[in-house]
Amino acid sequence: SSGGGLRADLTGGEVVNAGRIEAKNATIAGERVVNLGEIEIDDGSLLMVGADAVYLRRFDDPVLIRLPKGSVGTTGSAEGDGAGAAGEPARYAIENQGRIDAGRGHVRLAAADPLGFSIRQGSGSAGAPARIAAKTIELEGGEDGRVQLSGELDASDASKKGRGGQIDVTGSIIALTDATVDASGTRGGGQIRIGGEEQGSGDLQRARAVLVDEATTIRADATGRGNGGRIIVFSEDLTSVEGDLSARGGAKGGDGGFVETSGLARFAIATAPDVSARRGRAGSWLIDPYDITIQNGRPE
Repeated sequence: SSGGGLRADLTGGEVVNAGRIEAKNATIAGERVVNLGEIEIDDGSLLMVGADAVYLRRFDDPVLIRLPKGSVGTTGSAEGDGAGAAGEPARYAIENQGRIDAGRGHVRLAAADPLGFSIRQGSGSAGAPARIAAKTIELEGGEDGRVQLSGELDASDASKKGRGGQIDVTGSIIALTDATVDASGTRGGGQIRIGGEEQGSGDLQRARAVLVDEATTIRADATGRGNGGRIIVFSEDLTSVEGDLSARGGAKGGDGGFVETSGLARFAIATAPDVSARRGRAGSWLIDPYDITIQNGRPE
């Protein structure tokens, strides 16, 4: 708008896509937003917002999300097993069970929920995993929000001169279960930040807990000639990493990248990240915990 902003009360509104959406750019907003089908954005920007109320200045500006005081369920917790009342599955503010593809564009999901269930990407269906693909992917679960990820987040670029993109995942509690997070590129790996920036610095929200299960893979490799990228997995309390992390240098040349796995209060890791380089210098692995447990083999 010419006034510079859009204010929207989304209370009670639900948007469900069970078909196919094609557009250059798109904004999808509601108190709850669900994608079961396909959304294809032609190298543009997709913004999905799930909240009671939002204020947007411009398309890619920060999204200010307001939860009215006294909202029903504000005493709820995001620390349970993801179940709602009477054992029913939790209803996340934004849920993706389908496919979102923005090419070399930008996908941003921003959510806030009074019960703390902000963003969930499921596993999808057999042979068709739930997937978000773009050069830049931002998932913002909010200060008190839970983010639950399976399926694929893909910012890789396998073109001849391709470089990996950027993936940022923020929230209070972030859980990756049988997920593939990939920012690899032919000429160099990109950047993946889950739970915060390096050593918790900068403006990116810091998570309370980050859990990465043994079926999850996080990659920021150079696949041809180039340097490995950067992976940050950070939380202020508990970080548990059982999956495979890599920021390898290219097979045809290039140095290894940088990986940080830090939990300021409690930290456990099952397998060391791979920052090797076949034809260059190995990269770096930073650990910044208060207490650390390094286990030989998978934890029971």
